[in-house]
Formats: sequence, structure tokens, C-alpha cells
Amino acid sequence: MISFRHAASSHVGLVRSGNEDSGYADAHLLVVADGMGGHAAGELASAAVVAAVCADLGDRPSDSDAYESWVRAKVDSAHQRIGDLIIEDPERHGMGTTFTLIGATAEHLVLAHVGDSRAYRLRNGMLEQLTRDHTYVQMLVDTGRLSPEEAANHPRRNLLLRTIDGIHDLELDVEEFTGEIGDRYLLCSDGLTTVLTDAVICDVLRSGDPTYAVSTLIDYALAGGAPDNVSVIVADLMDTEEQADSILIGAAREAEVREDLGEVPLPVDGPPASSVVASALDIARQRSRWFIAGVAAAMVMLLFVGRWTMDQWYVTEIDGRVALYQGVQQSIGPMPLSRLDTLTDLRTAVLPAFDRQQVRSGISTGSRADAEAVIERIRRAALTCVNQPETVGCP
Repeated sequence: MISFRHAASSHVGLVRSGNEDSGYADAHLLVVADGMGGHAAGELASAAVVAAVCADLGDRPSDSDAYESWVRAKVDSAHQRIGDLIIEDPERHGMGTTFTLIGATAEHLVLAHVGDSRAYRLRNGMLEQLTRDHTYVQMLVDTGRLSPEEAANHPRRNLLLRTIDGIHDLELDVEEFTGEIGDRYLLCSDGLTTVLTDAVICDVLRSGDPTYAVSTLIDYALAGGAPDNVSVIVADLMDTEEQADSILIGAAREAEVREDLGEVPLPVDGPPASSVVASALDIARQRSRWFIAGVAAAMVMLLFVGRWTMDQWYVTEIDGRVALYQGVQQSIGPMPLSRLDTLTDLRTAVLPAFDRQQVRSGISTGSRADAEAVIERIRRAALTCVNQPETVGCP
């Protein structure tokens, strides 16, 4: 039977004071949910759908058709529970959650999705987005009224058209597909995809094991400012029965959230075994506590400088490679005013000394085209050193 070798983690990010994401992963099931609705609402919604799906996991069917019915029934149960939570406290009106799931049956995989959390597949080094965002801007893209490039910076790009909210009719996309042994799957909240480009995500997924991929993606999201919660699950498809620990992440692990949900059969009690998770919420709070006091002032300042920084680009070094960033190298307090766009395959160690020093200091430009021209220039300089190693300054 096919199974997943997986890793998972969730980080509160550098702006939010709490984590509204929840997730779960085991050898046959991957789930990410991104809650919305503010304090005591979004975290409840995401935890409710994870709890509903994870109830009675021993009853998971192995047949694909039966599995689809099983998933729909679980999500319907969560939909009803969220509705009940709103009735209990009308101030929770507006709460809801996204939901993305990949489950392994005896021979196939089942994908279920609603909202803008995403599932990706890396196969033979190529990254493919398996889900379609249920957002206003994606609808504009689908109807030809907006380009994908315009959608990335649209002011209403986070407006969801479909969620699990306990009130509106639930529209859940479910499909069966065939996996290939060696496929790598990524499930994530939009806290990752609004900060990192697909090119950067693909580059990370091509390297290391799932634990490395999860930790690196979250580190890169934090380096890019992480304005939202970031939840990441990475899983490799195997043809053996993987004896792996189940991992619960995000709000679903919080005692207060469980108490508000009532008696729910969440599958993991206490700290998960995986070192990747290692009390992610505690670590998140430690890393962000000093920042929260100044975030309001920083956000006000960002309103003024944000548009200008989007037109700025610079070339620098990350992990020993030449990288392209959008924005400027400054920050407001601890908040960076840039995001990683492209991590190239060009190693700084092969550059001539002058270029190497410049890249490490950062080369600022006024456009992406100028920044790409800089990268091309230093790539040619590196090639010169390969062909003529006696040239002055070559390593």
C-alpha cells in the first residue's frame, strides 16, 4: 500500500499575535486548514475541520469512491460544527476556514479542496499546483479580466469566494488522481505562497528530505516578512507501509482551542514526536513577542513605503548562492521591506573577488530587468574565471 514519508510545522509568523492555521499529517493523510474570523473564531474553525476529519481514522476506506464519500461526510460534519459554534456565540459570525486534503487509498490519491490553501506536486523536478484558488482574483484571471501578474498584487487578492463557514452552501472540490512513487507533495496555507514564488518553492522542494523542506520553506517565509501564519506539510509518496508518527500542527494543538471546541477526538495529545514541530507555537511566540509591541507603527509606515519598495530590486547572497529580491535591503524595525523572488544556481564562491564582495553587500537596482542584467553580468564573470582561472581576482 502506498504511504507518505512526511514532515509538518506551523509558525505564527512575524505580524499575527495568534495562529489560526491547523493541520494534520500521518502516513496516509495530509490536511491543512487556514482559519479566518479573528480571535476565538478562525482558530476554532480550522481546528474544527481538522478534528472532524481526524475522528475515527480507523474507519478510513481503502476504495477511492468510498473515500470521497468519507471525506465529504467529514467536511459536512465540520461545516455543521462551525455553524453550532456561531449559534453559541454570535460574535463568531464571519468565522470560517479553508481546507486542503490529500489522502492515500489502496492504489490512488484523493484531493479535496476549498479556499486558497494549496496543494502542489513535485514530479521529475517540475512543480505543479494541484488546487485552484477559490478567490475573487482567481475568478478574474479565469475570465480573462486580470493577468496572473496583476493578480499577485491585487488589493483584493485575499477575498475568498468559498470557505467552510457553517452558513453558506458548501462547495468542496474532490478528485481522484494517480500518484507516482517518488512524487513530493506540498500542502500549505497562503502565508507561504503570498511570500514565496513558485520558483523558490520548487527550488527548495528539489533538495533534502521532507524535514529539510519544511524548515527551509518556513525560514524563507520568515526572511520575507511572514505577515500571516505559515503552515507547511511536505510528504514523499512511497510504495511501502510507512510507520510514521502522526503530526498535529497549529491551533488544533492549543488547549484553549480544544476546550472551546468541546470534546473532540483529536489524534495527538501533548507535544508531537516529530522534531520539526517541536512546540512550534511556543517557538513562534518567543521569536515574535518582542516585535508585537511595535507592529502597529510599522504597519502605518509600510503603507507609505510599500508602493515604492515594490518597484525596487536587489541582488545578494543567500545560502552561498546569488539571489534576486524584490524590495529594498532596509527594514522597519524587524520587518524586512523585501521578499525573495528567485534563488539562482550561481554560487558566489565561483565569482571574482570584486563581484563576490558586491553581491554579499547587495547590489540595488530600480527594476527587475536591471537586476536580471546584473545577474547575467556576474554569471559571465564567473564563466570567465572558469575558462581563464589566471584572471586577476578569480578564486
